[in-house]
Amino acid sequence: MGKKRWIVLVSSLFILSCGLFSQTVTQMGFIIKKALPDTESIAILVTDMQKEKLTKEAQSAQLITKVKYFVITVSNKSEIAAKINYIKNLEKTATLIIADDLILNEGTAKFIAQKLAASRTPVISNRAKDTLQGLLMTVTMNDGSLEKHVNKISMSALGLALSDEFLGECIIDVE
Repeated sequence: MGKKRWIVLVSSLFILSCGLFSQTVTQMGFIIKKALPDTESIAILVTDMQKEKLTKEAQSAQLITKVKYFVITVSNKSEIAAKINYIKNLEKTATLIIADDLILNEGTAKFIAQKLAASRTPVISNRAKDTLQGLLMTVTMNDGSLEKHVNKISMSALGLALSDEFLGECIIDVE
């Protein structure tokens, strides 16, 4: 068996062993990298309850996607500003919000997107319609398939140009 096939086989088995949510983190990493090819790292904002599981999943995704992942825990809303300042200092980074209804809710997502816009850091979420809150993109599961939504106003404000090919795969929520 050739080296390339062996790597694909091992990667595939590794993905399958990580469970559904890990695949989603890996898939989101691939989607972010496809949309924003200059991205070298992804800062994942999570709550304390999500930290352990997502740290393991991010480690798996990092091996597969060849992108550096930083899992950043937020215990309460008052911590968010400090976490945003940390993210601003990372170069060529996209921010992924793993949404919940308590801390990383729609209002918080909007706040994060607004604060990171100054440093031209794109923000992506796994919650449907966060693009309406000013996030660049959302990636959600809908009837068993991944759905990508884009906010073109945010894209322009961030000075980004997503490829026509990529945009053709997306639903444009805001133009």
